[in-house]
Amino acid sequence: MACTASQRRATPQIYVACLSAYVAGRPHGEWIDADQDADEIRAEIAKMLARSPEPDAEEWAIHDTSGFDGVSIGEHESLERVAAIAQLLLDCPGAVVAAFLDGWGDRGADELISAFKNAHGGCWTSVEDFAAEVLVSDDVKQALGEELYGYLDLERYAQDAEAKGGFSTVGTPCGVHVVWTNY
Repeated sequence: MACTASQRRATPQIYVACLSAYVAGRPHGEWIDADQDADEIRAEIAKMLARSPEPDAEEWAIHDTSGFDGVSIGEHESLERVAAIAQLLLDCPGAVVAAFLDGWGDRGADELISAFKNAHGGCWTSVEDFAAEVLVSDDVKQALGEELYGYLDLERYAQDAEAKGGFSTVGTPCGVHVVWTNY
C-alpha cells in the first residue's frame, strides 16, 4: 500500500540566508525548492547572494525548512543530502524517512536514495498483515495448520521481532511502514 498524492505534503523547501547580510542586521534570503538537483539549488543560492544588499556576499546557511515533515536539516547540511532527502519525502512520509536517517546517520548523500530503497520494506495495512506476509514463513503456517494459525497473535509476534532488532515500524495515516535496520 502506498501513500496517495492527497496524503503527501508540500514540496520540501529550504530558507537560505545570506550570512553577511544577516550579520549586518539586514536579513536577506529566500525559500528554495529542495526537490531538485544539488547543482540547481546551488545556482539559486548564487542568484540570491548576487542580489544581497551586502557587497561580495559569499557565505550562506539554511535557516529554516518547510515540507520536511519532521526530518531535521542542519544549518550547513550538504546540498546533495538536502536534495536526496527531499526526493525521498516526495514518495514517503517524513516519519519513515526520519526512522531511516536515524540508522543512516551523517553518512554522505551518494548512496542515500538507493540505501533507503533497500531499507524501506514497504507499507502494510497493519502490523499484523506485515507479520503474516513477511515474518511468518509458509513452513510455519503449514506446520501450524489453518486452525492453530488463527490463534497466533501476529501483532505481538511482530512487536517481539521488532524489539529483537532488524527492523522498525512507523505508523502513518496511510499504513504501517517497515524500515529494515540491517541494510
